[in-house]
Amino acid sequence: EDWTIPVWCTSDGTGGYGFIDGGGTISLTSDGSTYSVSSANGSNFTAHCDTSAPPSSTPGDLVVSEFMRNPNKVSDTDGEWIELAGARIAVPVSLKGVEVHDGSGDSFVIQSSIQLQAGELSVLASNGMPSANGGTNPVLAWPSGSFALGNTSDLIELDNGVVLDSVTWNSNWPGASGASAERMDLEDMGTMSNFANGVSAYGLGDLGTPGNVNDSDTTSWGG
Repeated sequence: EDWTIPVWCTSDGTGGYGFIDGGGTISLTSDGSTYSVSSANGSNFTAHCDTSAPPSSTPGDLVVSEFMRNPNKVSDTDGEWIELAGARIAVPVSLKGVEVHDGSGDSFVIQSSIQLQAGELSVLASNGMPSANGGTNPVLAWPSGSFALGNTSDLIELDNGVVLDSVTWNSNWPGASGASAERMDLEDMGTMSNFANGVSAYGLGDLGTPGNVNDSDTTSWGG
C-alpha cells in the first residue's frame, strides 16, 4: 500500500519525486493541540497532534474541489494535481487515513494528520517541485508511479472506510487540455453540472486555481 506524508525541503536540489520544494525558509509553530507549517513559497498546512484528532469524517465532509488531469505546459507525469476541500462546518476534517484512488486501481493513503476547516484547501500533486510541475505549490506529493488521472475518463474517490466523495468524468466534462475542472458548490454533489473549467493562469500558464478559492465557487455554507 502506497502512502504519503509531507516531506518538505528548502529547495528542489537536483530533482526527484515525493518531496515538496518550499522555496526557502520553512517554519513550524504549535499551540499544543495543532501544529502549523509554512514555507517561503506560500505553501502551508495545519495538522492535529495525536491527542486532539477531529472526529472521523463522514460522506460529504471532505470533497474533491478541483483537479488537473491533462496539463499542457508540462507532462501529465509531472503536472497532474488534486485539490481537496474541507466541507464540514462545525469542526475540521482530518486527512489522516484517507485513501485516494482512481478507476484503474491506482491509489495512495494520506498518513498525515493535516486538518481542513470548511472551505480550507490542500493540494496533492504528482510532483512537488514548482520548477517541474508547471508552477503548483502543493502540500503533498503522491508516490511516483502510484497514481495517475485519465485524460478522457476516470474517477477520483476519497475513502476512509466509507466513500467520502467520488467524482467520475468523461470527455464531455470541464477540464479540457490545459485547464482544471473546478467544483462550483463544495456542499453539492460531484457531478458534471457542478464543475466548470479553470480560467485563471497559474505558473507556466495552465489554467486553474490550485490552493486558492475556485473562480467558479458558488458555495453558500449551510445555505
